[in-house]
Amino acid sequence: MSMTLRERKGDRMSEEKWHYMDGENSSGPHSEEHIFDLIEKGKVDKSVLVWAKGDEDWKPAEDVFDLEG
Repeated sequence: MSMTLRERKGDRMSEEKWHYMDGENSSGPHSEEHIFDLIEKGKVDKSVLVWAKGDEDWKPAEDVFDLEG
């Protein structure tokens, strides 16, 4: 049985600080867990652009989070 991204990550901060691009609009803030859920459910691709306050620019989720681990 395969583990979900959340199970592989263990306890993550549920702080809602992440935004992601939904088409031409940003959506957020969301928790890291919520972004993982969206990717797991196929609602967004792991290449979806994400951003949090303090970041210089938007980056693909797969470059920000350890989605394979």
